[in-house]
Amino acid sequence: MSETQSSSLSGTIYASVIDLGILAYQFDSLTVTPFLRYKSLATEATDTARFPRWVKSSGPATGTPATETTALATTEMTTTSATVAVSRVGIARELTEMAKEDSVVGRALYVQRFIMDAAILYGEYYDTTATALFSSITATVGPTGTSLSLATLVNAIGSQRANKARGAQVISLHDTGLKQLQQAQVSTTSTGGPTFYSPNAAGGQFGGYFMGSEIWASGLNPTSTGDRLGAIWSLDPEYACMAYVVKRPPSSLTQTNILMDSNIFASFARVGFGIIADNFGTSIRSVNA
Repeated sequence: MSETQSSSLSGTIYASVIDLGILAYQFDSLTVTPFLRYKSLATEATDTARFPRWVKSSGPATGTPATETTALATTEMTTTSATVAVSRVGIARELTEMAKEDSVVGRALYVQRFIMDAAILYGEYYDTTATALFSSITATVGPTGTSLSLATLVNAIGSQRANKARGAQVISLHDTGLKQLQQAQVSTTSTGGPTFYSPNAAGGQFGGYFMGSEIWASGLNPTSTGDRLGAIWSLDPEYACMAYVVKRPPSSLTQTNILMDSNIFASFARVGFGIIADNFGTSIRSVNA
């Protein structure tokens, strides 16, 4: 005797459960902006910061005046300056009342997530804007289309020394540049070559130390004619290559949209980035592969 299917349990059998732990998306932590020269304009009635620097004058003249009545020629002491202006950036989200009413996640958790997400996105924006300055640095080491080598980084530190960029240095590389550096260390046959670089094998964006300088890697470093750009600069404020200026840090606001039956969550910031002393930085080029 044949049987006729009278019901289906597929809706029950194939039901899904959402896990409470939500996976993070891929992002790059803030690794460049914290090492730049910092200036706050929060209490100033201007949108531009000026960074003066001394202009080196000629030294003492050879010889002495013939008599006490013969005067030395005066030498003027002068300065020059670079300016960095701020721009306004922001992020907006909109959440309907129906979504809040019909969801198991409450409004407070939505707002908290919006703020956390904005912080991550601001960090990536800051570093993307900061690393874009690398292409404007005049001094450059590393041949085009070539993997990063130990010798290239030695040349970068030598360039900083030749340009009188004093103090501790920090190095920023693209993720592929750090990979190439680690490969170069493993494959080198030079006596003492591996001692130049002390890698961080724990993962993350801290890459270790090269000749005592911290290395930080990020996927936000810019491209240039098929290469990725990194940079090395001084951490001493007197020899700063780049500057980060803040007029308003990220601040979040909420506004009710009556006609759309929703809430708009927005955050705004006013920040600026610029090169203030080009000769105190060196760009590092390596192939994007």
